[in-house]
Amino acid sequence: MFYFNTKHRVLLRSIVILSFLGFMLFLILQLRNLNQFCPYCILISIILVVIFLFCICALNSIDNGSVVKYPNLVLRKKAKEVSLKEAKDLIQKMIKIVVEEDGAGLAAPQIGESKRIALVQTENGFMPLINPKITPLSLKKITINEGCLSLPGIWVDVPRYKKIKVETLTTSGEKITLEAEDILSVIIQHETDHLDGVLIIDKIPFPKKISVFINYLIKERFFK
Repeated sequence: MFYFNTKHRVLLRSIVILSFLGFMLFLILQLRNLNQFCPYCILISIILVVIFLFCICALNSIDNGSVVKYPNLVLRKKAKEVSLKEAKDLIQKMIKIVVEEDGAGLAAPQIGESKRIALVQTENGFMPLINPKITPLSLKKITINEGCLSLPGIWVDVPRYKKIKVETLTTSGEKITLEAEDILSVIIQHETDHLDGVLIIDKIPFPKKISVFINYLIKERFFK
């Protein structure tokens, strides 16, 4: 198994650039000589594409901090339900991280754990949600400009239900039902979206999503 850390970032970036330029060169040569089929050019082009994709994936697996950044694949997985013991062990770690990152909430997939646990900030501190289930209590929605610790630098206007019902386990194992509205409702929906592999960039039109995605990769992941 290959393991990459921040020390490999410069090397991987160099390989990405060289493999891309090499692929474009062989592609131009092939297009200029359409009448002369060159199996070696095709083979080399395929190898360069494989190298390019491998290094891109390796770069995406490198995270500088405690919070996993997009496009790490763990953020796209549907998280599994957890036992109370698993949740208790993980919640303390999540609280420490979300305080350090100064976030309004955090979901377990954001620290690399595909488990159905979320933290949301309330007036009384951080409230853990274990295996939560969300039900809208009103069709009325509110739109707030949202950011995400896993998508630094990106802010998106997201319409969400104004009022919801949440069924969850407490850290003592008690099943409770609570209601939330306005900003608390938004935070809960944002964090529980993470448990289903849904991100704020999924809430914007496709053309805009492409430009936001490219801008994010260039500024936040590839050249940072």
